[in-house]
Amino acid sequence: MHNFSSMESEAIPQIHIGQRFLWWLATADAHLLKSLSADANRTSLLGWMVACTWIFATLSWCYFFYTVVPTWYAWLPLGVLMGWIILCIDRMLMSGLQPSKKGAYKAFLLRVALASLLGAFLAQPAMLFLFKKEIAVQQSIDQEQRVQNKINAYRSSISPIRNEWIKKEEGFKLELDSLEKASRNAAVAYLAEADGTGGSKQRGISNIALAKKAAWEKMEEKYQEAQLRLIPLRSEMTKNLQQLDAEEQKQITLFRQMEQDGFLQQIAALSNLLASSFPLQVRYYLLLAILMLIELLPVIGKWLLERSSYDSVQTLQNELQKDVLSNELQLHYQQQLSKLNRDTLDIKETTQSKE
Repeated sequence: MHNFSSMESEAIPQIHIGQRFLWWLATADAHLLKSLSADANRTSLLGWMVACTWIFATLSWCYFFYTVVPTWYAWLPLGVLMGWIILCIDRMLMSGLQPSKKGAYKAFLLRVALASLLGAFLAQPAMLFLFKKEIAVQQSIDQEQRVQNKINAYRSSISPIRNEWIKKEEGFKLELDSLEKASRNAAVAYLAEADGTGGSKQRGISNIALAKKAAWEKMEEKYQEAQLRLIPLRSEMTKNLQQLDAEEQKQITLFRQMEQDGFLQQIAALSNLLASSFPLQVRYYLLLAILMLIELLPVIGKWLLERSSYDSVQTLQNELQKDVLSNELQLHYQQQLSKLNRDTLDIKETTQSKE
């Protein structure tokens, strides 16, 4: 204990700032590592693992925000901020992880689960970057499918009124064609009766020819009246149908102009791409496991390192601090108890003197 106390009281020697930063990343105490060269090297290696995780997280978040906000002065600071948050979380997961403690595997499994969740998300932007060309092709296919779905949905929504207008327009056309045909047949019947080639076979204007002429003129009058009444209505129906077609083209154009290159759209395209190719699925999950391992490395690395002199010294330091604190509390308790006894005696003496 005396040797440890004397070691603790020594001044911290000059340590390279890079080395000190690696120890800080590994959540190690530089004061305790100053004379433990073997542990210092292992801790530096652990610090490099954390640094790699930090860089990977920062790049991943930068690309994630780039897919959302493509301006560099927006995605860069956001990516750096989130990378720093991930670093703090990783240091928190490593802090206090000591494999030699009883039941430490439970804490280890909890940390592995949390790190796996982080790694699974951080791997997604990296996967999008690695499969960027394939995703672009799949996005064009998905875009055309979405456009077709949009067209079908729009046509389905206007189908009742469109069918009604088409039915009315066809009804107007059918009525005009019917009256035109009737008028034409009446004219043919009159001319055939007049020149003797049809009907009664009597050439010239006879009573029958006059009657057929009157029927023709009456039918022609009805046809003209129908034209005056139905042609504007038919034109209106045709105009309404043309407006529906123009609105459909407008909706399609607006839909195509909408941003279709966001993070979720790329994830959906990647999912569709994976569903169509089993070899691609194998390579995807292999890369995903490797990228997730980057986030797991610091926790696994610290767990795999055997108990070192640094851990022993840290344990002794904690015990020493507990002893010091316990002695201070005991001394404070005795002082308070003595003060209370003195106060009690003073009160008794004051009471006796008054009596």
